[in-house]
Amino acid sequence: MNMDVDGHGDASSPASERGSPSEARSAATYPPFKFHYEMIRSELEEIVGADNISTKDSDRLIYSSDWFWAPQMWLDRGHQMPAPDYIVHPGSVEEISAILEIANNYDVPVIPWGGGSGTQGGALSLYGGIIVDLKRLDQILDIDEQSLTVTAQAGIN
Repeated sequence: MNMDVDGHGDASSPASERGSPSEARSAATYPPFKFHYEMIRSELEEIVGADNISTKDSDRLIYSSDWFWAPQMWLDRGHQMPAPDYIVHPGSVEEISAILEIANNYDVPVIPWGGGSGTQGGALSLYGGIIVDLKRLDQILDIDEQSLTVTAQAGIN
């Protein structure tokens, strides 16, 4: 991302259309400056490892839509869908806690992603932010045959 004199990013930035920091705050987003973007990415990478975080455009596009009708309407009208800035795949509750701490420190929106099968837009990242994809949390923790219940992590399919 290239920076102009005021420190704002150009159109190649993931958070490019968020304007000034005050405009970004009023839009419930975090500051769009490159050093914040890179700091957040670096901190997330320390938590989940480089293989479990993505900022690739193709991944951001995949995670920018669920089964809600609005994203298709935006595309039909020639608009770009809002996309997350980071897609993170935590492998433990402790990693999720650390991700949420980073998001809180930087005022970054967090969107949990179970499978993207929602029909009401709850998984859409309207203000960018971090998608926390729960697929790696795929363990069965307990089977209680007496009460016929199973305790499982959120990513079990």
